[in-house]
Amino acid sequence: MNKSIKEHLLSVSNSFCVAPWMSLYVHPNGDVLPCCNWDLNSPIGNVNDNSINEIYNSQTNSEIRKKMINGETVSQCSNCMNHEKINQESYRQILNKKYKDCVNYIDNDTTNFHLWDIRISNLCNFKCRMCYHGFSSSWFNDAVSMNTNKSDSPIITLDNVGDFLLQLYPHYEYVEEIYFAGGEPLISEHHYSILEELIKRNKNPLLRYSTNLSKLNYKNKSIFDYWSHFNEITLFVSLDGLGKVGEYIRSGFDTKLFLNNAERVSNFLKKSHIFYSFSYGALNYLHVFDMILELIQMGLIDKKMDYNKRRMLAINPIYGPDYLSCKWLSEDIKNQFKNRLDGFDQELLRIEVSDEVISEIMLSVKAIYTFSITDTEQIDKYETYKRFQEYNKTLDNLRSEKLENVIEMDFNPLWVNKII
Repeated sequence: MNKSIKEHLLSVSNSFCVAPWMSLYVHPNGDVLPCCNWDLNSPIGNVNDNSINEIYNSQTNSEIRKKMINGETVSQCSNCMNHEKINQESYRQILNKKYKDCVNYIDNDTTNFHLWDIRISNLCNFKCRMCYHGFSSSWFNDAVSMNTNKSDSPIITLDNVGDFLLQLYPHYEYVEEIYFAGGEPLISEHHYSILEELIKRNKNPLLRYSTNLSKLNYKNKSIFDYWSHFNEITLFVSLDGLGKVGEYIRSGFDTKLFLNNAERVSNFLKKSHIFYSFSYGALNYLHVFDMILELIQMGLIDKKMDYNKRRMLAINPIYGPDYLSCKWLSEDIKNQFKNRLDGFDQELLRIEVSDEVISEIMLSVKAIYTFSITDTEQIDKYETYKRFQEYNKTLDNLRSEKLENVIEMDFNPLWVNKII
């Protein structure tokens, strides 16, 4: 395929992505996806049934590649499409820029894993409300009570972890980036096994993490002892609120411990990027403003831009389940958001945040509002609201919590009263 066609695929095509040729995502249950944004319900294979080489050379993956090259819509890529619809850069676009040379793999249908997204186990010490047993072992008892557990035991992992890790050996030659998520990677034995192998081979890929930052030691060894061997580390620190809001949404989260660990990590990773990854939905829709201000006041988000070591917010919408999304919220709540949004730049200015940082924060917060009001016409708000109430009441009973005592939002808008 000639150069101009490849350039068109990378920069013009609305469907092409290099991921199916160079990226590996593994779910704790063994499901394999081309990337973390792919539809979890439509894996391209499972490492408990086939090797990763067999999966990437399969008819299923071949058809996906052909569709992308031909400009056809791939339904499993809807998350990226939704990002692009609201003019946010999608993961597809990011990969096409960063790994543009991997477009050459299409000539021979070659597969070399430059990007690893490793989630070998669901081992986690949190049970966040937007999560589930598939990604958190701590969810198990609640999931059993709700009949939503994904296995008969808390921990879900591959049938043969050792064999899978051996299958990765040829790809250490190509690895440029590893994304550790989970579960919680900083308490995962497999995470440390991979780091030890990288250190042994003197490999220095970019390490990216999605971590709750609650544990910084493993078997009496500090994570800093491992990180000292790597030049590039980027953290996406899961944070869906501070104080009672954050502790309600992310069961297991302790604000005081978090702020202490965040400060320690920030001081150690002086040349690294740290993004506070905020998954926004119905529960924390109005909390984002206060959270941002507190992160700035604590020095965790910089007031002035430093491109050598970013300290910033990274926002992610909750797409599903739909009752946890912010799309169904009433116009009254969305107007409250909009009213604060309109003056939030002045709030930031009053605490001496630079114009450059204000511009980036405002762009992110505006995206939250745009998402909340986009594609809402077909939503049955009353039915969604009822499922939201039922879900949270069930968890409240299991966890001895009460939504009304924590989330200061009126989820009983006028349209509910009218329908009742």
